[in-house]
Amino acid sequence: VNDARAMNDTLRKLGFTVLVAENQNRKGLSETMLAFDRMIEKGDTAFFFFAGHGFEIGGENYLLPTDVPSATVGQEELIRDGAIAAERIITRVQSRGASTAIFVFDACRNNPFERVGTRALSGSGGLAAMTPPEGVFVIYSAGAKQTALDRLSDNDSDPNSVFTRNFTRTLSEPGLNLVQIAKRTQSEVRDLA
Repeated sequence: VNDARAMNDTLRKLGFTVLVAENQNRKGLSETMLAFDRMIEKGDTAFFFFAGHGFEIGGENYLLPTDVPSATVGQEELIRDGAIAAERIITRVQSRGASTAIFVFDACRNNPFERVGTRALSGSGGLAAMTPPEGVFVIYSAGAKQTALDRLSDNDSDPNSVFTRNFTRTLSEPGLNLVQIAKRTQSEVRDLA
């Protein structure tokens, strides 16, 4: 929630019209995505930010709503049916005619299905690499198949993830293009980690 609020503030200052949704269940996330679709007009720059749990199954990335069912080995379809495929979000934005689409996934965290004493649904602990189509820019909070840091230590008082705190600051610097923003954020996060 803190990361979403920080991005809201940053994007508004940069002139974006922002739609914020927090702690969405599957129905709420679907309704929010529909509202986001309707906001995008041909030629727009669309910016999608997701902070929360993401999970990779068979090379496909899924964003998990708050009510995604718990799953164990052999129950991958429960996740596929209960989550939102990241590729689907990209396709939806492109179909609206956005000239540039920026997707930021601060969602490469631990496997949320690991449970002590059970055989957890296997996952790499990160999102799979994506090859975005032309006009689409994808930024992860950690490298493919890596987990991201929510904080630097137990004593870290910053309310934002290590990625978001650096990304929002870099995004606000004038004169940088998307590649420079991504590279600078990557370098800063790596140095802190």
